[in-house]
Amino acid sequence: MPPSIAPLKISILEKRALEYVIKTGSDVTRTRAKILLALAVGKSFAKINKEMGISGSVVNRWRNRWLASTQAPSNWDDAIAKVEEIVGVGMGRPKKIKSVEEISAIIELSECSKDQKPSKSKHQHNKQVAVAAAQSGLPELSPRTIGRLLEKNKHKEQ
Repeated sequence: MPPSIAPLKISILEKRALEYVIKTGSDVTRTRAKILLALAVGKSFAKINKEMGISGSVVNRWRNRWLASTQAPSNWDDAIAKVEEIVGVGMGRPKKIKSVEEISAIIELSECSKDQKPSKSKHQHNKQVAVAAAQSGLPELSPRTIGRLLEKNKHKEQ
C-alpha cells in the first residue's frame, strides 16, 4: 500500500477561487482545479487517477505547482490571481497586442485604409492594415489576426 500523502493546505478563499475556475474555466483548467480540490480533501493519487482518467504524474505535477507557490492571498483578487497562475488560465502563447492603445491604433489604421484604398476582399484589407501596422511600429501581425481583432471590436461597438 503506497504511503499516504497529507492533504493540500488550501484556504477557504483559495477553495472558492478554485471552484470559480471550475465553473468558468476551460476544460483543461477545470480539470486542474478539480485535481487540486481533490488533493485538498485528502483523496489519494490512485483515486483521483481513477475518477478523472489521468495519470499519477499529472496529479503530482499540479500538487507540486500548488506547493511551489509562495502567494498567500488575503482577498478575492489575490486568490483568483494565484489560482490562475497555477492552473494556467493565462498559459499558452502570449498575446502580441496587449494594450488598448495598440488595438485602437489598428482600428484607426483599418478605417484609414478603407478610405484611401478600397480592397477587393477582407483578406486584402487585413493585409494592408497588417503592413501599415508594422510600418507604424506596432507588433507584426498576420492578416488573420488583424481580421479577428477587427471582428471582435465590431461586436463590442454594436
